[in-house]
Amino acid sequence: MCVVGVALGAGILFGLITMLVQYVGLFMTGFHTGLFLAVISLGIAETFYWQPSSVWMTAGVLLGGGLLFAILNLYWQKGLTVIGTSVYGGAIMAGALDYFVEKFLMVKWVWDRVALHNSNVPCWFSWLILSVWPFMIFVGMITQWAITGRGIYHQECE
Repeated sequence: MCVVGVALGAGILFGLITMLVQYVGLFMTGFHTGLFLAVISLGIAETFYWQPSSVWMTAGVLLGGGLLFAILNLYWQKGLTVIGTSVYGGAIMAGALDYFVEKFLMVKWVWDRVALHNSNVPCWFSWLILSVWPFMIFVGMITQWAITGRGIYHQECE
């Protein structure tokens, strides 16, 4: 019970810091975008029969992608924040759909790609669920660029 309280307290504290300190929030948005894109690249690389030789190489790809997009997000704040929140939101929606339909079958398969574990290739229905992710990225970007983000810039909030 104590561990849950500590985790909840740390989560609230880190959430407040990223919300109240603008550049920390932008950095973390970019970092998460880079992590998701690195996971996608690891999955695509395995499709072309290339797999990292060690977990350290996988960790390097994830960390490198995260740091690259974190720094880029600090430079191009509006555009990459829109893209990053769309990628993050699409992943959450695809993961939630996967949970309710297949009890995280596709999420576990994607995690096995990152952790270098062998697993069975999912059926076509799982790929259909995963295809919700790019569709929701597209919907999220269009919504933010056309409707909600029009005329709003991060520099005005300071």
